[in-house]
Amino acid sequence: MIPANLRKQVLLILHEHFGMQRMKQLARTAVYWPDIDADIMDLCRKCITCAEHQNKPTKAAVHPWMLPEKSWSRIHVDHAINFMGYNWLVVIDSYMKYPCIHVTQSISTKSTIDLLGQGLQQTIGQKNFKSTARSKESFISRVLLTIPQQMGLQNA
Repeated sequence: MIPANLRKQVLLILHEHFGMQRMKQLARTAVYWPDIDADIMDLCRKCITCAEHQNKPTKAAVHPWMLPEKSWSRIHVDHAINFMGYNWLVVIDSYMKYPCIHVTQSISTKSTIDLLGQGLQQTIGQKNFKSTARSKESFISRVLLTIPQQMGLQNA
């Protein structure tokens, strides 16, 4: 049991800005006095550094893409909507990090496929198409699912 006159010093030693729960766990392994949890909570609530880091969201796990073996073997596609007064279709080659940016009047699946089809047939000239949409709303439709077959491309 820690005497009352030393408790503040012990709390300062235990306090490493890891958060209230971590500090309580650390204290339980080494020290004790009545109402130690209340003292820890009071210290953590008054600490500016702890308050700044208290509710930070956890960082998402990094999942890197495999490096493509050749240019235009994997592309990333997205729309920049109403940027500088226009809608843009942005296509980026994963290998060279080369962006192709097209102004588009519509962001519909059909107009996206039309622009992609022109670019894929004229610029790429390869038979490898990978659809890696992160959500079902991203360019997913019956039209998109049939377009690779119509163009003779492989959809992975």
